Amino acid sequence: MSAPASARPATDEQDVPAEGRQAFELAARACYLQIGVPFPERVVWVPSPLVGAFAAPIAACRATGHRNGRVLDSVHRAVDGTAGETIGRAVRDAVQAAAHGVAGDPVHGAAATAQHAEIAATADPAPRGTPTGTRATVIEAVDAVVRSAVDAAVGGVRQDTIRGAIRLLWRACLPGHLAAPAAWWWWPFRDFVLLCPPPDELRREQVGEGDLARRRLHCPDGPAVSWVDGFGLYFGTAPTSPGPSSTTP
Repeated sequence: MSAPASARPATDEQDVPAEGRQAFELAARACYLQIGVPFPERVVWVPSPLVGAFAAPIAACRATGHRNGRVLDSVHRAVDGTAGETIGRAVRDAVQAAAHGVAGDPVHGAAATAQHAEIAATADPAPRGTPTGTRATVIEAVDAVVRSAVDAAVGGVRQDTIRGAIRLLWRACLPGHLAAPAAWWWWPFRDFVLLCPPPDELRREQVGEGDLARRRLHCPDGPAVSWVDGFGLYFGTAPTSPGPSSTTP
């Protein structure tokens, strides 16, 4: 099963092979079935975890009846200003694909529609996969960098429904499924699912020799980890940081 026609991918379909999309959707459907929640009609692939972290909470607000255009525009401008216009456009596309035409439900807030906690509590963690090695390093670094981006965009004194939802729900995601490696992150909500593929590029170097040899994330002239929209992570040789840091278009 591919993404329904009503939910166009926010990233180019060629970046995620059809068999990979289908495998992960089947795995995600099984998780929804286990918690007794209907699988959403809208399945949206986003180009990077940074886009998903912003788009999922905003789409959840839209899907639960938030219609204040001035607040929404203000939040999108904040994302543009801190994460870059390329990321901002991808966030808008993902929100439009996930929430356009969904009947608003003002009774339930955005947080009530997130399904990650229920799935994490009831599903067997083994098939979902426990990140290890390079993947665990990347996920930990992404969490730190996305947290900084969220704080920069919506962490100020200004308060509103969407900013509050982003601060609360940017981590409303789960690691990917071992049987479906096409997605490294997914944001399960009542009205939609957002999925993010693994990095477009991982660059590593060998450290040590013989039995002591190991490979670490490293690139001397750019991000060691990057996604198709330009979001990336430097490791070890970033211009301004000895640890992982981000780059956005």
